Amino acid sequence: TVAAGAMELMTLPLPSNRAGSLSADAVRPSLKFAQDKSAVALGPGLSQNPGTQSFVRAFVAKCVPPMVVDADGLNALVGHAPLLHDTTSVSIVTPHPGEMARLCACSTAKVQEDREGIARRFAENHRCVVVLKGHRTIVAGPGGEVFVNPTGNSGMATGGTGDVLTGILGALLAQGLAPLDAARLGVYAHGLAGDL
Repeated sequence: TVAAGAMELMTLPLPSNRAGSLSADAVRPSLKFAQDKSAVALGPGLSQNPGTQSFVRAFVAKCVPPMVVDADGLNALVGHAPLLHDTTSVSIVTPHPGEMARLCACSTAKVQEDREGIARRFAENHRCVVVLKGHRTIVAGPGGEVFVNPTGNSGMATGGTGDVLTGILGALLAQGLAPLDAARLGVYAHGLAGDL
């Protein structure tokens, strides 16, 4: 049904569980499908079903192309963030403060008190790029780099806006930008579009 909607969409039927979510059996065909792709965006709309969370963790651990991980992809990594460090490529994670708090096993208030420091430490410790969303979104790189985005506004704090950012970042990765560059450009353009 989805494939018939637009010729440019890539679709892949995958095993699901009784809840209608991806099952852990979807790992092998997903990895095979992704192996020759330029980038992967993972998370929005996946669900927090236990089988789906197992799928996410196994997929993240073995995925070769650069990845953007958001939403339910991040929820599946709570308590398993070291998987990001062990992947073959640098990933971009895009948590809002609540998701960052769960990933770091701390309170949202603590994240908000030290947004730059928490993003930097997580990026360094897990060898990834962190996009800590919110007022003046922080982009932190695995080498200790930290950038504060000047674009965006409170009107963007609505459902679906983060999913759009995930798509933008995935598209920039697919065009060959390095993860840190894709994150910086994508966050800036996303915020500027919201301002306009």
